Amino acid sequence: MTLQMAHRGLFFLLILAAGCAVGTPVAPLLPEDYVIGDGSDYASEPVVEDIEAVQELTDCIEIISEPGIYRIERDPSSREACAVFLIAPPNSQVDMTFESLAADCQTGGIVEIFDGYVQNNVTFPPEEDLPRGVRRRVKKYCGTARPLESFLSTGNAVVIQNRLPKAGDHFQIVIKFVRNPRPCNMVIMDEDEGTFRLQNYRDRLNCSVLMLYPQRLSLHLFAVASDPVSRKLRPARDSDYLEIKGGSSGSRLSRWQTFERLSGFGLRSKIHQNVLCESVIVRLVSSGLYDNFVEINHRTLTDYQPVTGGASGGGGSGGGGGGGGGSGGGGGGGGGGGGGGGGGGGRDRRNACFTWKSAS
Repeated sequence: MTLQMAHRGLFFLLILAAGCAVGTPVAPLLPEDYVIGDGSDYASEPVVEDIEAVQELTDCIEIISEPGIYRIERDPSSREACAVFLIAPPNSQVDMTFESLAADCQTGGIVEIFDGYVQNNVTFPPEEDLPRGVRRRVKKYCGTARPLESFLSTGNAVVIQNRLPKAGDHFQIVIKFVRNPRPCNMVIMDEDEGTFRLQNYRDRLNCSVLMLYPQRLSLHLFAVASDPVSRKLRPARDSDYLEIKGGSSGSRLSRWQTFERLSGFGLRSKIHQNVLCESVIVRLVSSGLYDNFVEINHRTLTDYQPVTGGASGGGGSGGGGGGGGGSGGGGGGGGGGGGGGGGGGGRDRRNACFTWKSAS
């Protein structure tokens, strides 16, 4: 089994454990007042133009990470809400059009398209980090009329929540990935290691990367509200800063544990952070007064497993409290972490981080 397959299997298990296996939706079908952009301000150059034959999907939870034509159809005996996760490469957007739609309105059939990533209590990016000009974040459809409009995401992730309770209910979609000229909010799912850059394009803009597994992060290039005189990292300013947080889909992003919060300048920084939580977010907050950017190397940690209780936290294999810790740990520097994510062993109920140990 490849590492990528193992990661995807873990993702399925996390979703099923969160509720799908017992017949509850991955997330509630969304209210009317969500908003989304129409994509008119974004590039539409195809990354991949060759579309293969129709691929049929029947599972309640599906992940699509390749362009193509997909037909989604469910067992009519089930009335549960299901989800299709569309994840493009980090520097791309999802371009989606309908080829057909049959979702009986009278029996509760519905197809909802959500711009971003949503799972249980996590909505990414949060409302306050949406780009200016975004209008509608959710589009809802039922009936048999094929929607003529195309859908272009603002980031690289889309979730299609759906309920197809009547025999013959289905929808068929064409998915293309197009290059994003200003990548801002990104979801990383299958990438084991790599480098990403966050920047604000000299705009009042908050940009983030959400990674769905425990990570080791290393700051490579860093300039956030940087001081041309001191040229060093320092505790974060209120208006412009970088923060690293960890948690899980069981808690809202605002309750995730903060491991680092920094501003300043750094080149090949010695800051390395193991974030031993189910998911990790790196967020760049910008006032528009500075030209902020940060380049970070990340590596998915696969040789750790959660301790379900009784183990002592901290130390060489414990999970990162207070801006440091972790195996191979590398001290945190800068603004300290919030609240000792591994201390005392077991699970932190507030943010669902774990005390972790080596699986070898």
